[in-house]
Amino acid sequence: ETLNRYKRFSESLDAKAVLSNKAWIVFNDEGEKQVYIFQEDGTVLITTNGIGSVKTWKYIPANKSILINGEDNSFVMLRTAFVDENILAFQLDGTDRYAFMIDENNKALFAPKTLEELNVYLVEKLDKENQKQIEQQNKDNELAEKAKQEANRERAEKIKAEIQIKYQDSKMTKAGIFGVLGVLLYVLAAACSGLRDWLGCVISLIFAIASTCFCIYYYKQGEHAFEQKIKEYKENNPDDSCIAYL
Repeated sequence: ETLNRYKRFSESLDAKAVLSNKAWIVFNDEGEKQVYIFQEDGTVLITTNGIGSVKTWKYIPANKSILINGEDNSFVMLRTAFVDENILAFQLDGTDRYAFMIDENNKALFAPKTLEELNVYLVEKLDKENQKQIEQQNKDNELAEKAKQEANRERAEKIKAEIQIKYQDSKMTKAGIFGVLGVLLYVLAAACSGLRDWLGCVISLIFAIASTCFCIYYYKQGEHAFEQKIKEYKENNPDDSCIAYL
């Protein structure tokens, strides 16, 4: 079961490149040292406790299998179960039997010594791979969410700008004109007061106050029109994700 779950993490690994020019020790509990050395020229040296033979091998990419030729035109087909930096597993084609091989250079540092320990190693490695995938998926989701939020903000700003131009700017322009006029009239009233032109001062103050009132009126009208149109947009487009930023 562990191997079947692990396979999906190994499909991108190049079994031929991993195999070649390395001494692979078969993992077993019998105490025998069985070594496979796959050569790039197509030969494989197979030894058991130092005694062995030379055979030929071929990697078949179509089904990710290793074909080892024996005597009398017989052969053994091993399907690649998975490979990593420490171990290589083959499944005897058509069966549920597996052969585990360990790179001799890594054997001294490889903690598992029994099949049970090897299974624990595989489960822990699988959990780590799963955790990496989950973390990467979370990062991707976070980036996607930030991009979505940014797009919604930009769209909301565009909608607000369109509403502002269409319904608010004209009123704000009038408010600005009356505001400037009111300031000028207050200045004129002050000048008339200094010249003791009381009638001119009073008239200027009246018009200044009126201009100020119009300025406030159009300003509030502009604000109200903007807020009302934003409210209408939200009511008419309840499923639009950008309304949270309006």
